[in-house]
Amino acid sequence: MEPAKATAPKRPDPRQALADPSLPAAGSCRLRITIISAEGLKDADMTTRSDPFCVCKILTMDKPEFQTAVIKDNNNPVWNHRHVIVEYMPGDPLELKVYDHDEKAKPELLGVAQVASGTFFPNGLDKGELKLSGRGARGTLNVRIENLGSAAAFAAADRARREALLELRAAGPHRLRVSLLSASNLRDVDRFGQSDAFCSCRILPKEKPEFQTGVVEDCLNPVWNYEFELAEYLAGDPLELSVYDADKRDSEKKKLLGVVQLESICFFPEGLDREEYLTGKGAQGSLRLKIENLGSLSDIAAARAVEAAEVVLREAGPHRLRVTVLSARFLKDTDWVDKPHPFCSCRMRSKSNASACIEENGSVFIWNREHIVAEYLAGDMLELTAYDQDQLEWDDQPVSLFGRVQIASYRFFPAGLEEQELSFTGTGTQGKLKVHIQNLGLSAEFEAAQAAEKASIASLRAAGPNRIRVTLLSATGLKDADWIGKSDPFCSCRILPNTEPEFQTSVIKDSTSPVWNHEHIVAQYFAGDKLEFTIFDQDGGDSRVSLGQVELASSKFFPAGLEDELCLSGAGAKGKLKVRIENLGSSAEFEAAQAAEKAAIAALRAAGPHRLLVKVVSASGLKDAHWVGKPDPFCACRILPKQEPEFQTSVCKDSASPVWNHEHIVAEYFAGDPLELTVYDNYASPKPSVLGQVQIPWKTFFPAGLEQELQLVSSWPGSSLKVQIENLGSKAEFEATRAALRAAGPHKLRFTVISASGLKDADLLGSSDSFCSCRILPKEKPEFQTPVAVDQLDPVWNYAYVVPEYLAGDALELTVYDQDDGKIPDLLGRIHLSSTDFFPDGLEEELELGGIGATGKLKLKIESLGVAADLDAAQVTERAAVAGLEKGPEGDDADAPLEGEEAESGPGGEDVDALRQGKEQAEEQESWRKENKLRSRRG
Repeated sequence: MEPAKATAPKRPDPRQALADPSLPAAGSCRLRITIISAEGLKDADMTTRSDPFCVCKILTMDKPEFQTAVIKDNNNPVWNHRHVIVEYMPGDPLELKVYDHDEKAKPELLGVAQVASGTFFPNGLDKGELKLSGRGARGTLNVRIENLGSAAAFAAADRARREALLELRAAGPHRLRVSLLSASNLRDVDRFGQSDAFCSCRILPKEKPEFQTGVVEDCLNPVWNYEFELAEYLAGDPLELSVYDADKRDSEKKKLLGVVQLESICFFPEGLDREEYLTGKGAQGSLRLKIENLGSLSDIAAARAVEAAEVVLREAGPHRLRVTVLSARFLKDTDWVDKPHPFCSCRMRSKSNASACIEENGSVFIWNREHIVAEYLAGDMLELTAYDQDQLEWDDQPVSLFGRVQIASYRFFPAGLEEQELSFTGTGTQGKLKVHIQNLGLSAEFEAAQAAEKASIASLRAAGPNRIRVTLLSATGLKDADWIGKSDPFCSCRILPNTEPEFQTSVIKDSTSPVWNHEHIVAQYFAGDKLEFTIFDQDGGDSRVSLGQVELASSKFFPAGLEDELCLSGAGAKGKLKVRIENLGSSAEFEAAQAAEKAAIAALRAAGPHRLLVKVVSASGLKDAHWVGKPDPFCACRILPKQEPEFQTSVCKDSASPVWNHEHIVAEYFAGDPLELTVYDNYASPKPSVLGQVQIPWKTFFPAGLEQELQLVSSWPGSSLKVQIENLGSKAEFEATRAALRAAGPHKLRFTVISASGLKDADLLGSSDSFCSCRILPKEKPEFQTPVAVDQLDPVWNYAYVVPEYLAGDALELTVYDQDDGKIPDLLGRIHLSSTDFFPDGLEEELELGGIGATGKLKLKIESLGVAADLDAAQVTERAAVAGLEKGPEGDDADAPLEGEEAESGPGGEDVDALRQGKEQAEEQESWRKENKLRSRRG
């Protein structure tokens, strides 16, 4: 019996070792595998390097899935071979083998990499570096594995897309715009220098390419920015984009650097904008492209309708266009040291019109240059080309092209083209150009309108000059022309064709959005003359830099006027200028009116001065003139042309909206003199700073008076001043009336201070302890004061006092205080009354309290009791009569009614009682004063 043979142990199945039992038994999915490259392969050939290729196999399958191309004589091959496995079962391992290709013998294995399913499923593997194993193997293999999702879902979606593509194909051809933008990291196939790359586009299954880009010489990262429209593309046809290295000596010889094949569903109908990896033998790098669906045959028909319309418009005659070249950005650097100095030209078919100018160094180049195309025919394409001014040869031919933009007629005519950024096209170009195109109408109509306008201007000019008021309000978004800080802008106005400016504003320091509110009256403006506004940045001394310019045709503002924000133009200009222009009428009529006004003023001034009551009520919206807190404003009033102010208010501390309620009587005002009110900030400095100013023409307040909130002219918009002006009549009449009243002698007045309401609370604890004092100006001491109403903001005094001698013309000052024990009373408010307010007719009214921070009202009654001498005589007579009645004749009954008692109730009787009461009140007042004085000394 033979002994049993020893059974050799079975070798483990590598498929089982690599299978991942943790993965769910899901349905099949799609995988995209990209064999990118290998590095450091062993050298399997005797005389040369290896000729490697790679084979991919799913270990559960018998046959390999795919293999790459052979890369000759290279131990660091780059394949960039992409393959889609339509049905991959999760859990199946992959095997990647690298071989050395031999023409006469069997391929030699250079190494193996086995990849477990869990390594790439379900999250994929991005540029995985796999170490090759096996006998004598060395080096690594670089792969990318992508999970494209469920095979069933993909197949369903694919079927749906293909059905949709069939429907679209049945609908007819479409127009596609294919933009081949750039490539990067291409393979270098030239012995000297680098590859000379170009790209071609072919619609499969056609043999010939549709188009190809220009050649970018000696560059592995070419930029083409080449755009081409495929006139008739059928849905479902794939596109093949091939990048080649051109042969300078033989145009037929070219080396393939890589291919991108795109299925129709990848870009149609939604379009595509992305970077695609190049594939193929030895391919490396990527291609940046963009594909746009421009529409179907119906769109083509519409385009043809546009062309037909263009024919009709062309037959109608030439039109005028305004082409504005706004800016450019992302331009390539063409200078060795400096940045480029670009300019742009505009060409219309066979005509050439240079537009825009040279711009200084910068990253965004701003021209804002307008050009009028006087005769444009519908259908003509516009071509805008940007050059670098520094790169001009001696024959004035530009050698450095930034880029070119071609705009088809239908894109801007007749509807115009709003501000739009268009990409430059051409070999090696980059950047964008921003333009704005407007259709200004038929040239013939414009010429007719021009002729009519010229006739109108001639008529207006024949009528003589006019006066216009030009107000330069503000500017916004100006260019910053300073190295440190912002621009220091000012604006000048010039009437063309004059060479010198008519006027200019002040300089606003460190601002790109200045506010000037500068007003200027042009005394003699002739219709038809243009206005030119130029904004400058003021540098040291007389140096200045233009920030932008606006030119206004006469028809834009005359005779109707204008208020608008105008776009600045010129090299590097940006931002807007806000102006207001008003037509003030004929200069001759104004001069005649001025002469008549001067005569009227002379007549009024000859009649003598008047008296004015000027009340500065409040201000609002004042700016902060110092770093900490708010301004400390006060207001000064000046009667022009005097140099010194007539009066000024008190200072209101730390307030941007002060309330002064300051009244002042101007004793002598002559008609024709304007008033100037200036608000200052009294912050500690050598000189108060001006917060705002307003000049009030005399006609606005004389003789009718004025009550208005006036806008202050300042660098801070929105500030205003509220004033009241009252005409108190002729000074001569006032003096005559006062003289007549004063000639009669002093009068007796009865004052009744009834009450106050809504007073300011000046105490920390409790309410104000208020009292009221009355002073007859120009006396220093008060005439009387009421008792103190303790802890009262609405005190009721009903305090009566008789002034024994009042002279007509003397003003009154009534002041309400808060009494503080041992301290100076706090001012709660004050009222000034001129003599005419209460004498001789009396007064009974509730008056508002004025002064800083004052609130509330004061109710009082003032009565004239008559001439003091007459009242005193009547009192003497009355007292004598009373004395006689008390003594009585002998035998008469003392209790019997007498005629003297009736007389007491007659004229003057009430005055006697009032005098007695006034005397008692005066004694009480004096006692109260002494007591207060004693308290203050003790305190």
